[in-house]
Amino acid sequence: MQIVVLGMHRSGTSMVTGLLARMGCWIGTEAERTPVRADNLRGDQERRDVWQLNEDLLASLGASWWRAAPFDLGDIAFEPRRELERRARAIVRLLDAHRPWVIKDPRLCLCFPVWRAALETPVCVLVHRRPGEVAQSLRTRNGLDLAAGVALWELHVRAALRHSRGLPRVLASHGQLVADPIAATAALYSELLRLGVSGLRAPSAADIAAWVEPALYRARIDTRLEDELLNARQRALRDALADGSALTDADPGPAPSRDAPLDSDRPDRCPDPDHPRWMSPS
Repeated sequence: MQIVVLGMHRSGTSMVTGLLARMGCWIGTEAERTPVRADNLRGDQERRDVWQLNEDLLASLGASWWRAAPFDLGDIAFEPRRELERRARAIVRLLDAHRPWVIKDPRLCLCFPVWRAALETPVCVLVHRRPGEVAQSLRTRNGLDLAAGVALWELHVRAALRHSRGLPRVLASHGQLVADPIAATAALYSELLRLGVSGLRAPSAADIAAWVEPALYRARIDTRLEDELLNARQRALRDALADGSALTDADPGPAPSRDAPLDSDRPDRCPDPDHPRWMSPS
């Protein structure tokens, strides 16, 4: 089975992917994965080739994960898109020798249509975290304004919901995993089995406890303050993720809905920790 983890940056996608690895999903060799960074000592659980393809796709549109508007995959010319899809198929062929496997990169929220064309039996795990906490974490890591962080959260989440529509998919809550890692992991495992993913094993409580350390997740925000930060559509999206109705909504709608600086004209104020300087071979 082919598992794709979709979720905004700073939402727990690395944590979930690590749990999937402990269920038996192949990520890749250490040499194939991106190196550990100072802001994520556990590692991103990402493949270099997946990251690079997504970076190249965004760059072809003059975009990046934090400079993503306007963003339209339809603007990619036919030949460059065909080459990106060829690269995606080549990566998938490598991974298919190790089913079940998992790929993860928050950029997949925006880039998934190119990958979807290369996949045969994908199952999507949509990881979500409270937008105020995402924005707080982005402000600490990247110097982004809270409003910009929320707008980026909305953009990525709506894109992930839209691009994965029609596929088997399951939600994974960062908050639930941190609050009760064993129960939340068991629920994710059961849901993946229900969706037909084979070759998985239930991780032990010790494995889960060793991987999920709530003390590592320091960004917190009061619900009242978060409500003041979000507009009505953003609050509705947050709540739909929390109660699961986001998977049944007919259309996640366009994004963003807030006038926020998705195009940073101050790169010195938004240092990108995912810039290639971080990704040099170790």
